[in-house]
Amino acid sequence: SLDALAELPQGWVDGDSGEPITEAALERGRAVINAMIALSNITRTVAPTEEGGVTFFWPEAENQLSIEVEPTGALYVHATDLIAGTFSDGKVHADDANLTDALDSWLSEAAADD
Repeated sequence: SLDALAELPQGWVDGDSGEPITEAALERGRAVINAMIALSNITRTVAPTEEGGVTFFWPEAENQLSIEVEPTGALYVHATDLIAGTFSDGKVHADDANLTDALDSWLSEAAADD
């Protein structure tokens, strides 16, 4: 699914809006997938962002986890616990090479909620 998003042209949203997915976002998205595999918490839900990034989302998880890969390759991770009414978020810099460690607590929490 991620590779298919690489084919989106300029203006994919409505003819005017929607940047193509950047190479940095695609490379980092592949690294996120590798981290998901390593941590045994994989989602098949991935969508483009209008700015040229991608978002991974766990629709079945209680904590509404999502990982947005920004066009620069930086990650924005957020989780909302609808029952508890809490929200948490975090950022992983584009130059952080060890995504498995950086995403471990996020993906482990989501695995526990599935």
